Amino acid sequence: MRFLGNFLKNSGVWVSISSVLSKVLAFGITLFLVRFLPSSDFGILTITLNFVGFFLPALGFGASHGLLRFGAQQKDEEKTKLIRYTMNQGIINQILLSFIIIVSGILLNFHQTLVWQLVIVMTIRLFGLYFLEQAKAELRAKFDNTKYAKIDIITNILAVVSGIFLTYFYGIWGYVISLCL
Repeated sequence: MRFLGNFLKNSGVWVSISSVLSKVLAFGITLFLVRFLPSSDFGILTITLNFVGFFLPALGFGASHGLLRFGAQQKDEEKTKLIRYTMNQGIINQILLSFIIIVSGILLNFHQTLVWQLVIVMTIRLFGLYFLEQAKAELRAKFDNTKYAKIDIITNILAVVSGIFLTYFYGIWGYVISLCL
């Protein structure tokens, strides 16, 4: 009973809804892509997303994770300093990660120009994801789970809507652009 009380008090329902919705929408957009992209484009997109996806856990080399872990334990003034530090250090780390992605892509010697172009554009997406994860970690550190969940829900819905719209009209590049938005 205590767990359930804490779960409800800390907006656990909102966080659960955002988590489930995120998975359902990701599955739905994948089904859409399979249906509307030519198989060759879908294959190239899958290669690119898997390659770039390998680096997702390393966004900002964990700066937002550090904020999430230690931010909740800090007082307001120290929390503000930690937020500022993780943001600045995370941006530097993200630039380094982008360099690592491009160099590792060179070492893997991708032969298709389209894959290279998509990987380079997807590094822009990783910057956007870093800022989004930083903002969500900041909200979680401030114990604002409701706002965190709402931002997560809104960004996922916008990603799916823009992904469907842009993919339908512009194909593979439309989908990649929607990810970068």
